Amino acid sequence: MDNSIVRLPTGVKGLDSLIEGGFIKGDSILVAGHPGTGKTTMALQFIYQGAKI
Repeated sequence: MDNSIVRLPTGVKGLDSLIEGGFIKGDSILVAGHPGTGKTTMALQFIYQGAKI
Protein backbone atom coordinates (compact mmCIF):
# COMPACT_ATOMS: atom_id res chain seq x y z
CA MET A 1 0.00 0.00 0.00
CA ASP A 2 1.36 3.46 -0.94
CA ASN A 3 1.20 5.80 2.06
CA SER A 4 2.81 8.79 0.37
CA ILE A 5 1.11 12.14 0.93
CA VAL A 6 0.36 14.17 -2.20
CA ARG A 7 0.57 17.92 -1.63
CA LEU A 8 -0.84 20.70 -3.80
CA PRO A 9 1.30 23.86 -3.82
CA THR A 10 -0.60 27.06 -3.04
CA GLY A 11 1.51 29.19 -5.35
CA VAL A 12 2.62 31.28 -2.36
CA LYS A 13 6.21 30.21 -1.66
CA GLY A 14 6.26 31.38 1.96
CA LEU A 15 3.00 29.59 2.78
CA ASP A 16 4.10 26.41 0.99
CA SER A 17 7.28 26.44 3.07
CA LEU A 18 5.27 26.75 6.30
CA ILE A 19 2.90 23.90 5.42
CA GLU A 20 5.56 21.51 4.12
CA GLY A 21 4.97 22.00 0.41
CA GLY A 22 1.26 22.73 0.08
CA PHE A 23 -2.19 21.54 1.03
CA ILE A 24 -2.70 17.79 1.37
CA LYS A 25 -4.68 16.53 -1.61
CA GLY A 26 -8.24 15.58 -0.63
CA ASP A 27 -8.31 17.66 2.56
CA SER A 28 -10.81 20.43 3.20
CA ILE A 29 -9.19 23.75 4.05
CA LEU A 30 -10.81 26.61 5.96
CA VAL A 31 -9.19 30.00 5.46
CA ALA A 32 -10.36 32.53 8.04
CA GLY A 33 -9.27 36.02 8.99
CA HIS A 34 -10.23 39.63 9.36
CA PRO A 35 -11.16 41.73 6.31
CA GLY A 36 -8.17 42.79 4.25
CA THR A 37 -5.80 40.03 5.40
CA GLY A 38 -5.40 38.36 1.99
CA LYS A 39 -7.82 35.43 2.11
CA THR A 40 -9.27 36.09 -1.35
CA THR A 41 -5.84 36.84 -2.82
CA MET A 42 -4.47 33.55 -1.48
CA ALA A 43 -7.47 31.60 -2.81
CA LEU A 44 -7.21 33.20 -6.25
CA GLN A 45 -3.47 32.47 -6.37
CA PHE A 46 -4.17 28.81 -5.50
CA ILE A 47 -6.82 28.57 -8.25
CA TYR A 48 -4.50 30.28 -10.76
CA GLN A 49 -1.64 27.88 -9.99
CA GLY A 50 -4.00 24.91 -10.39
CA ALA A 51 -5.21 26.19 -13.75
CA LYS A 52 -1.61 26.48 -15.00
CA ILE A 53 -0.97 22.79 -14.32
